Amino acid sequence: MKHKVTVNIDQETFERSKQLGVNVSQACTNYLKQLNTTIEGLNGKTECFLDRTSFTKEGLVRSPGFEPGSSTWQGLIDWAKFRLFCEQSSGDSHSRQLVSYAQRYCTALLTKDMTVIRGLSDTMRPNAMKGLSALAKFLGCYDDFKKLVSDSGLKWSGKSADDIFIDRLTSVKDPEEIWTWIRTVKKERPELTGFLDLMVTSGLRLIEAFNSFNLIGALARSEGLALVLSNNGKTRVSGYFNVEKLTLEHFWFRDMFIRRSKKAFISFVPEQLVREISKLEPWVSTDAVQKMVQKRGLQLRFADIREAHATFMNKYLKKEEIDFLHGRVTSGVFMQHYFNPSLISDLKTRVFQGVAEIQEKVKV
Repeated sequence: MKHKVTVNIDQETFERSKQLGVNVSQACTNYLKQLNTTIEGLNGKTECFLDRTSFTKEGLVRSPGFEPGSSTWQGLIDWAKFRLFCEQSSGDSHSRQLVSYAQRYCTALLTKDMTVIRGLSDTMRPNAMKGLSALAKFLGCYDDFKKLVSDSGLKWSGKSADDIFIDRLTSVKDPEEIWTWIRTVKKERPELTGFLDLMVTSGLRLIEAFNSFNLIGALARSEGLALVLSNNGKTRVSGYFNVEKLTLEHFWFRDMFIRRSKKAFISFVPEQLVREISKLEPWVSTDAVQKMVQKRGLQLRFADIREAHATFMNKYLKKEEIDFLHGRVTSGVFMQHYFNPSLISDLKTRVFQGVAEIQEKVKV
C-alpha cells in the first residue's frame, strides 16, 4: 500500500532531475530501500548481505549467483550515483580514485572488519580509508564508519614526515638523474617534449600539466588560429595566457585547477613554449602519457619533476614564493593575510632566471 508523504528536495536538484527525465518519486523509494538494507546489515539488525564465510580473505565472493571476483556490493550500490556523489566535492581524477578504492575494499565496511585495511601499506591505507569514508557518507552510515575506524585503531596519516624525508634523501643517488631522465624521455618520445617542458618550467603536477597543456591548445583552436596575435604581434591565448606577465593564469578555471587540497594559481611560462604547445594535438589522458613512457621501458618519474623544480628554484626564490607557484597557501599568518605576489616587482625576473637554467639542463 502506498502512502503520500512530503519529501524536501532542494529546487536545483529537483529541476535538474526533471530535465533528465528522472522519476523522482520512484528514485527516492529505490534509494531508501537500498539504504535501509545497507544500514540494517551494517548495524547487525539483520544478516549481512552474505555470510562472512562467503568471502575469501581478499573480500571476493564465493557464493554461486555472482560473477567470479565480483563484490557483494556490486548489486546493492549504484556505483554510478556514488561517482556523481564524489564529483560534487572532488575533481574527476580524485572521484575515480575514491570509487576505485571503495569498490576494492567495501567488504571491510560491510563486515565491520578492518583487518584488511590495517594490513595495507602506509601509502595505500589512507587512500582506502578515504574511499570508504566517501562510501559511508553516501550510504548514510558515516557515524558507524567513524566508530569502526576508532575501534580498529586506524590512523588517517600515512608515513610520518620523518620517514617521507628519509625516503627522499635515499631515493636520489645522483642529483642530475631527474634531468637525465627528462632528456632520455624526450629522445625516446619526441612528441612528449612540449608536455615535459611545461612540467619542468612550471612545477605543475601531472594532472595540472595535462589540463594546462590541453587548455592552451583548445583555446587557441577555438579562435581558428594556431595562436591569437594581438596588434603588437604578441602572443596570447584568450583568458589564460597573460602576455605582459608571461603567466598562465590557472585561477580563471577554478573547476580545473582550484581543487580542495591541490591547487594551481599561476605559472610563469616562456611565450615560445606557449606558441609551440598551441600547435600540438591534445592528450587523451594522463594514463596515455604515462604508458608512452612505460612502453620504452622507462620509469615513471613525473612526480619527481615537481620536487626537482621546487628544490632548484630555491636558488632564486623564497619559500613563500615557491609555495605560491606550487599552489600551496600555507596556514602561516604571513602567507594567509599578507603575502601578495603582485607586489613583488622582480618575481618574474627571478623565476625566469631559474627557468632558463632548467631549460639548459633538459635540452636535448
